[in-house]
Amino acid sequence: MTLKIKKPLKVLKNTFGFDEFRIPQGKIVDSILDKKTTLALLPTGYGKSLCFQIPAICLPGYTLVISPLIALMEDQVFHLREKNISAIGLHSANKLNKKTFLNLFAKQHYKFIYISPEKLLSPFFRKLFQKNPPRFIAVDEAHCFSLWGHNFRPEYRKLPSYFSSIYPTPHLALFTATASSEVVKDIASNFDINKNNIYAGSFFRKNLFLSLKKFHLKSQRFLYICYLVFHKYKNQNGIIYCITRKEVEVLAQAIEKHDFHKQLKLAFFHAGRSQKEKEVIQKKFIDNKIQLLITTNAFGMGIDKSNIRFVIHAQMPSCMEHYVQEIGRAGRDRKQSFCELLIHPTDITVHENLSNNPSALKKITAFSKSKKCHHKKILWFFGEKVSDDSRCNACEYCSPSKDIFISKMNSKNKINSRQTFIK
Repeated sequence: MTLKIKKPLKVLKNTFGFDEFRIPQGKIVDSILDKKTTLALLPTGYGKSLCFQIPAICLPGYTLVISPLIALMEDQVFHLREKNISAIGLHSANKLNKKTFLNLFAKQHYKFIYISPEKLLSPFFRKLFQKNPPRFIAVDEAHCFSLWGHNFRPEYRKLPSYFSSIYPTPHLALFTATASSEVVKDIASNFDINKNNIYAGSFFRKNLFLSLKKFHLKSQRFLYICYLVFHKYKNQNGIIYCITRKEVEVLAQAIEKHDFHKQLKLAFFHAGRSQKEKEVIQKKFIDNKIQLLITTNAFGMGIDKSNIRFVIHAQMPSCMEHYVQEIGRAGRDRKQSFCELLIHPTDITVHENLSNNPSALKKITAFSKSKKCHHKKILWFFGEKVSDDSRCNACEYCSPSKDIFISKMNSKNKINSRQTFIK
């Protein structure tokens, strides 16, 4: 595609190794470089970090990236440094020497500064960045701003007033992988974003085969999980999601007990593990030293692993946003991958006891009950238009046979990335 500004395309190729932007990445980059406050909704694995890293590299000065999770910051900082781009993550796990940081900051050493909203609004950094404003600010995981978002963080609500206190006003762009229409309206209203500067990539991932199964007995569900990990997806990398820490540990122990031939490299992950343990597990999983990870939704945000071949939800997720974000971690290399949603009636009871968002639970429950194309239901949820008579050829309703799905994925008749469904 032809861009108004040539430099971004050069950065895309020379720094990141891609020949062209995916739609609508190029328009997002253009919008930012045209100094328009921009909102980008790009599904997990779609390359949203490129959309703020490329304009940041094109612009003079430093860029501030506001991010909610240490793992997400550190993953991006690591990859930028690999490309000889100076970056730092300001968070609790970074034992920062303020004198050293201020010295490097004064010398304009950093191109990217990643920071949580809580640390950004602390007196020290608030004054520092107001006095020495960034040229560009990217707000990652922007759905955390909204009261209706699935990962609400109160400090995000204070960002609009903080940004208005910075002069000269920096470029501003917000990014999220999962936002319902009410969340988009909330963000656009509070950050004064013109509807013409809101961009969305398609939520249809044609390489993901989606299936859903319901079980009357928990024992049946467990036996099916064993079938999946020991046979159907044997020797492949995957993630199993559970609702609670206890369920994660119980399932991990049960699978290990049934691994009679010790064939699985398995670990479990949740927020209750120490920071050091989490860092070790994440690194081993990225490096393929762990094959199967059993986790709560505490794992995954910002983790860039391309070869995850399957995602199993051993229990129903709490909301559609979590479900879509989590299945999006499979097949980031665009190769065929599989997503299994396994439901037992008690899942709803667990969520009712834990959740303060009955509306979100109602929507994911409706999704599980509807006997229609799974991909189509996801697109409808995110407001993406799709014709009623279309077929995705990538779910149990539109392509019941796994073999047919793989055949279509491997066929020479390539599907355009913007074509939502094949009729």
